[in-house]
Amino acid sequence: MRLLAVRGRNIASLAEPFELDLSAEPLASAGLFAIVGRTGAGKSSILDALCIALYGACPRNEVGDGGEEVPDGPGRTLKAGDPRTCVSRGAAEAFAEADFVGVDGVTYRARWAVRRARNRVDGTLQKVERSVTDLDRGVVVANQVTEAGAVVVDRTRLTFAEFCRTVLLPQGQFDALLAANAKDRAALLEKITGTGHYRDISIAAHRHAADAAARVHDHETRRAATGVLADDDRAALDAERGALDAAETADADRRTAVDEALRRHRAVAEAGRRLAAAVASEIAATEAARALDDERAALVRLAAAEPLRAPRERRDGAAAAVGRAEARHTEATARLDAAATAAADATAAAMRASEAARAGEERARAFEPLWAEAARLDAELAVALAEETKAAEEATAAAGERDRLDAEAVRLEGVHADAERDLVAAATALAATAALEPLAARRDDVLALLADRRTARADAETGHAAARAAHLAERAAADDLERAAEADRTARDAHARAVADLDRFANDLATRDEPALRARREAAAELFRQVRDLAKAARAHDTARAEHDAATRRAEAASETIAAAGRAAEAAERERDAADATEKALAGPYERAAAAASAEAAHLRRVLVPGEACPVCGATDHPVLADDRVAGLLAALKADVDAARARREAAGRTILDAGRTAARGRGEAEAAAKALAAADGAVAAACADWHTGVEAAGRLGAAAGLALDWPDEPAEAVATAALAVVEEAGRSLRAELDAVETLKSAREAAITARDRAADAIAARAATRERLAADRTGHATAAALAERDAAAAERRESEAAARLAPHLEVLGIAADRCDESVDDAVRAAADRRAAAVAAHAAAIRAEAATGPAARDARAAATLAANAATRTADTLAARRDAAAALRDARAALLGGEATAVHRARVSDELTELRDTAATAAKANSDAAATLAAARADVAGADHALAEARESRVDAETDFADALVRLGFDEAGAADLLAVPTDTVAERRAAVAGADDRLREAAAVVAERRIDLADAEAALPPDTAVEALDGERLALDEAARQRRTRLGAIAAALESDDRARARVTEMETELAAARADAAVWAAVAEAIGSSDGSKFVKVAQDVTLGVLIELANGHLAYLKPRYVLTRGVGDLAINVIDRDMGDDTRSVRSLSGGERFLVSLALALALSGLGGRETFADTLFIDEGFGSLDAASLEMAMDALEALQGQGRTVGVISHVEGMTERIPVQVRVEAKGGGRSRVQVVAPAGWAGA
Repeated sequence: MRLLAVRGRNIASLAEPFELDLSAEPLASAGLFAIVGRTGAGKSSILDALCIALYGACPRNEVGDGGEEVPDGPGRTLKAGDPRTCVSRGAAEAFAEADFVGVDGVTYRARWAVRRARNRVDGTLQKVERSVTDLDRGVVVANQVTEAGAVVVDRTRLTFAEFCRTVLLPQGQFDALLAANAKDRAALLEKITGTGHYRDISIAAHRHAADAAARVHDHETRRAATGVLADDDRAALDAERGALDAAETADADRRTAVDEALRRHRAVAEAGRRLAAAVASEIAATEAARALDDERAALVRLAAAEPLRAPRERRDGAAAAVGRAEARHTEATARLDAAATAAADATAAAMRASEAARAGEERARAFEPLWAEAARLDAELAVALAEETKAAEEATAAAGERDRLDAEAVRLEGVHADAERDLVAAATALAATAALEPLAARRDDVLALLADRRTARADAETGHAAARAAHLAERAAADDLERAAEADRTARDAHARAVADLDRFANDLATRDEPALRARREAAAELFRQVRDLAKAARAHDTARAEHDAATRRAEAASETIAAAGRAAEAAERERDAADATEKALAGPYERAAAAASAEAAHLRRVLVPGEACPVCGATDHPVLADDRVAGLLAALKADVDAARARREAAGRTILDAGRTAARGRGEAEAAAKALAAADGAVAAACADWHTGVEAAGRLGAAAGLALDWPDEPAEAVATAALAVVEEAGRSLRAELDAVETLKSAREAAITARDRAADAIAARAATRERLAADRTGHATAAALAERDAAAAERRESEAAARLAPHLEVLGIAADRCDESVDDAVRAAADRRAAAVAAHAAAIRAEAATGPAARDARAAATLAANAATRTADTLAARRDAAAALRDARAALLGGEATAVHRARVSDELTELRDTAATAAKANSDAAATLAAARADVAGADHALAEARESRVDAETDFADALVRLGFDEAGAADLLAVPTDTVAERRAAVAGADDRLREAAAVVAERRIDLADAEAALPPDTAVEALDGERLALDEAARQRRTRLGAIAAALESDDRARARVTEMETELAAARADAAVWAAVAEAIGSSDGSKFVKVAQDVTLGVLIELANGHLAYLKPRYVLTRGVGDLAINVIDRDMGDDTRSVRSLSGGERFLVSLALALALSGLGGRETFADTLFIDEGFGSLDAASLEMAMDALEALQGQGRTVGVISHVEGMTERIPVQVRVEAKGGGRSRVQVVAPAGWAGA
């Protein structure tokens, strides 16, 4: 990590914006720089801003009780550890920023900001805003408080504590590690190096060991409660399962044969149903074909008229062609008339345009002499106008220069007069400030005395306040000691109560047999599942009984349906036979009557002569001469035949319906028989399941301690009641086991309470010692603060005596030293300096303005004379141009020559173009007239041909009508039907015929199928017998499956139990191994208060710290080497100059002690490793307690530290140190708790 810049505003006393840019000069090239300023000016506030920007916290707020509250306006407080307490008083907002290069090589900016509500200084502080920005890409990486903190730690690889050890070494930690005793040194190591987490590890190891032992006990208890089948019982179950499998194999072949016989019976029934369906389809197809007889006749008529379609279309086309030819002839005649008129008009227009063009050419030749004269005058006038314009420009310029120089002369004369007045006023002001000359000459000394006086007064007030605070802290420490003693008494009481509770819980657990309770609980759970299965079996039994009754009723209804269908079929067959006989009896008379009524018979009857022999039969008597009687007889016979045929067809449909009804009845009967058999099987299976379940429930009830009574037949009410009893027993056993678990949890809680109380007692022993030391330290601090306050008051009195003469000159009371006095001193000195400067400037101004005013007046006079000469020249040039302009106006009406010539030329060109256009139009009109005459001739010829074709087409169509025997109206109606429609109607008739043929073929095929199916039936095999045998086989198989399922469940349960035992053995072995490991770990580092491992970690950390510090001492002070002492965490020093004598660190001198402390501090900063190495180190230590020699040694060490690759910033107000460090960051107090930050370097420094 490399720090680049720190900036901020309104951070503590640094109210103004400030910036420390370590990447810019002079800090960039300074290996060592100092942050200097008076006490309380705000030097450490710069480091506070750095920490707040990066981590949202500052080291000073981390010291002491961060939970204390400090006021923040009326009725508002903040926690002492809240970084917002660093906001300057009276500020509405504040911010801090830090630029740094992360371990990934990217430049980032971390920002922390806060503001008050509505940006008012009396507003409530709002929530903190934090962000981290990638400056290389200009991207915000994080903008939430938590997220920004995580990003900073990730990019720097430093936590806040590690940052304070490696980059920032706060005040008070240099000498603390050396001066502390063993106990305090351990606490400091834990705080500084973060070894406190080893205490947590030690406590966790102790607790893990106890938990592992408890887990071993739990595993042993569960293993004892698990049971398995005996080996003999398991072998008997395996043998029974083998016998059942063999029986199942023996029945499989018989089931296959029975299924095949039943399949053939079902095939016969299916073939009968398909034959009946085919007959019905044939009857429907016959009726559909008869319904299309009229359509067939219509299609015959349409086919006869079809040859007329083409001649009629040719006739209609010829008539349309005549109409088109007549229209074309009319249009051609109209175009011919229009073309003749247009040709005559075009000839007249061409003659007029030619005459106008000739007249225009004569007019243009007449203007040639006038154009030549006008062109000469135009040239002379252009020259004259140019000379006039030039003269006007020269006159204007001369007049402007005259006016400018005259104005400048007036201005300079006024400036000279003002300078003379200013000189008189400056001399008067200089005389008035003569009394301020001594103060102005010693301005910096007076301001320094004022600052020293304010600092002394502030130091005195600070000292008195520190003394008061120390006295208060001393009293608070005494109160804390008393409270700690009271807390110890409370903890001892809690410890005694926890021990008593632990004994009581142990006794209660000893009286309860947990494994027996768990075995009964598992048996009760298994019994609950078994009783639930018994209830299901009882419900299945009741359901099967109900299905048996329903199947019986369905079988009876099916038998009645079959009998009724048989009776209906017999009656229909008798009706069909009678109708058939009637139809046959009427067939002969009907045919003879039809022959007599035919057209040929009627013709023969009309030629018979009464009394003469009939040429057909030879009879002379002709009784049927009356045609109306023959027709009446024919009608009566036809009605009788149709009625007989209708009766026969209705009887056939009735027979068909009766057959379908009988088939449905037989299907219902078969389904009812199957349902009846299935219901009987279900009843038997339910009874078997009931008896098996009752036997298992008896065994489980004995294991669970429950006695239950069961009837021989399945009863759902009994099973439901038993289910409630078992459930209640399970709840009771669960309650007893819950009580055991509660006692175990209470036992663990008592152990925890006992250990916590013991830990608290041990921890407060160190607290009491610390509080006693704090009370002594606070008393000493109070005495030192009072001494410092007295010294500060003496310094203030000395400064006041030296300031008195200067304050008297300013009329300021001698006891005032606030910043307004500084302002008055500065203002007085500035007034004197301003008066001296103003007098000198006035003398210089008066001497410089006189000659300039005189020179300006002379130049203005010369410019006026030149302006007069240019005005006379302009008047002469204007007169000459006016004479030429009058002469030119008399020619061409004053119009410009070129314009006049162009206009005449354009008019002539337009006349010539008009003549050419008219000639072309005349030619085009003649061509159009010729084309129109040709169109009329063509139209005459086409019209004659079209009329001839129309006559031929009409003749052809009339001949076709006669030939085919149609009149035109009848043919038009038939031809109006579209050919597509005719095709569709013909396809519909053909389809009906095809369907009739297909239906007849299907009937024949179905009769063959029925005969084949009946031939394939096995002999002497009734369906009822086969169904009964199949049900018996199914029932035997179901019983075997039930028993096999029970055996498989028992064996599977035993397998699970054996697997659980094996798994429990493995888990128990793992738990014992884990417990052994944790017992060893606890033996090595575990303790209830965590002290065992902390001591190990602190010992190792101190050794590493001493090794790193010796590396720094070898460079800083080779004389000394740190070493471990004899006691716990003791530190000694080896003096190489004294024969490697081992000495106490307390025997070191002040300078030596500082060097050793600095080596330890640098070692602390290096504990993070090279990954988190920071090349900038801030040392916040006052160095005020060092004498001159020790200070010299410290400076040599700090200057040598630059060679290790770090830039070191030292915060101090010791003059001897700051004089040795040329580059400085000065924090100057301005009064009112406000300071200003300034970076300074000697003249000639790089970048200064």
